Amino acid sequence: MSYIRIDDNLELSEADIVRCRHCHNEIGHSDNILRNAIWRELAPTLDDHELCEEPGNYVDRDIVTRSAFCPQCLTLLSREIIPKGETFHRALSFD
Repeated sequence: MSYIRIDDNLELSEADIVRCRHCHNEIGHSDNILRNAIWRELAPTLDDHELCEEPGNYVDRDIVTRSAFCPQCLTLLSREIIPKGETFHRALSFD
């Protein structure tokens, strides 16, 4: 079976199954790449080295760091800094 490399951590099989490239655990499907991922939201701090200034200097809303991990090996698959409470507007799919 051949695979298409999505990025350093994810691959897509001929059966449209997305797997972790490290442990080969099923993460999702081509229409919902991170369906089975473990999600975590935390308030970012300057100690995280993702921020170089206090967010309140630039935005009126609280922000969080939303991260997705492989449920088996806990490889970080996705990370973004977004307004707190924002729904998943960003779809990760091949459709």
